[in-house]
Amino acid sequence: MISLRRSHHRFALALLLAALHSSPALADPPAPPSSLPTEAQRRATLLAFDPAAPEAPASGAPTNSATQDAYDKAMQAYFSYRQQGYLHRQQAFEWQSWSSKVIFFAVLLLVLSGMAFASVQFYAGMRRAGPASPTDGTGSTETGTELELGLQGVKVRSPVLGVVVLTISLAFFYLYLVYVYPIVNAF
Repeated sequence: MISLRRSHHRFALALLLAALHSSPALADPPAPPSSLPTEAQRRATLLAFDPAAPEAPASGAPTNSATQDAYDKAMQAYFSYRQQGYLHRQQAFEWQSWSSKVIFFAVLLLVLSGMAFASVQFYAGMRRAGPASPTDGTGSTETGTELELGLQGVKVRSPVLGVVVLTISLAFFYLYLVYVYPIVNAF
């Protein structure tokens, strides 16, 4: 009886998969023919989406030279505006490039400083835990943690301080690489 139920489940699953596979809703739509827009279509698209662009005089409308000169000046001002926008964005990208390099080297300096401090702490911990260190009677060495809080500052002494500093430095570097450093295409 159990094997009969399994075969029914397998048959129902096969029917379901066949129905989903032949479903017209899941079929790929036909690819549209590829044709590039003409220059006039691109210009019309640009002007349609940019409220700062001056409108062209209506075709067939009577225009005089003053109207045409005003339109030409408006178009020159528009393209000058666009050019200034591109220059501003270029300067912004140059500033971001320079500042990201400075930040990158500052992060490297900070991480390397943390690693150097961790190595000093490891060395001090190894020196304290040497063979001549006193024992507490149970055979274990005295490697307790000291913490002093006062008006002059905070003083921490621990054999695991190097591990903590190293972990924080590497975690900081990892977070920098994941969330700050990635370069994203802006176009």
